Amino acid sequence: MPNNRDWHFVGQGAISSFCAVNVLPNHAVTVLTRRSSVSEKTFIDLQGQQIRLPLPRRLRNDETINNLVVAVKAYDIVNAIADVLGSLADDANVVLCHNGMGTIPDVLELLQVKPNRNVYFCTTSSGVNHQGNNIILAAIGQSQWQSIVTHSPHSALNINDFKSLFLVAEQAEELPTILWQKLIINCAINPLTAINRVTNGELAAQTFQQQLNTIVEEVINVARFDGVDFDLNAMIDLVNSVIKSTAKNYSSMYQDLTNNRKTEIDFINGYVCKLANQYKIDVPVNQALVRQIQKLGG
Repeated sequence: MPNNRDWHFVGQGAISSFCAVNVLPNHAVTVLTRRSSVSEKTFIDLQGQQIRLPLPRRLRNDETINNLVVAVKAYDIVNAIADVLGSLADDANVVLCHNGMGTIPDVLELLQVKPNRNVYFCTTSSGVNHQGNNIILAAIGQSQWQSIVTHSPHSALNINDFKSLFLVAEQAEELPTILWQKLIINCAINPLTAINRVTNGELAAQTFQQQLNTIVEEVINVARFDGVDFDLNAMIDLVNSVIKSTAKNYSSMYQDLTNNRKTEIDFINGYVCKLANQYKIDVPVNQALVRQIQKLGG
């Protein structure tokens, strides 16, 4: 059984709410927000059961955070941690969970002020949709986590803690491989669903196959220069498998554009383009997708 931990969550995002609901029965849960006005959210599980989420509040000056889950958009990760930095316990656990890549070096630099904290990254394939004041669980997928730095082993999280948060979780042996694999999936699915206003499953149509294959091939070429090697056919099969298993889901980028929110394109296809520029690799399809998303307001 996991330790009887107290958990703090940043914001009322889909994954953050999913994790908060999962630990709510057995742990103390606090949802933090910077907003002056807050709204009550309801979580709806796979059986249609409605669970009222804790009302978010501002961080108190005398509050200590021992275990923090930061499941916000990639572009908000550093600011979210900076906002609570002074309240983090010296041996606090900080769990990052977001789409895309490129945030970890900045987070580690920020946390160097008090270097005894433990930092983790978790990637999840669970499908959770944010619709108005409802947060709806569409599917429970596998989650994979790994410690980035463990400076205080006595307070460190373990597999049971991550199963408590994500329900289905396993410890990953090679985090860079896992992150690049997830990035390949996101690069293929997110922008195409957002641009074409389709569910994940609709990408299975033949009309999208060539574009999907080219996106995957470009990302794999960049990953290889970054030290991670993938088999092209295996990754194409994986992308199509995720499209099938999440057929009814609307990607996070689709939801962001629909709700006039900033997307994570700079940390997904944009991250690939940034590295490609450094390595002098051509990625024209990914570059075009970034431009299209930005043109749509993302």
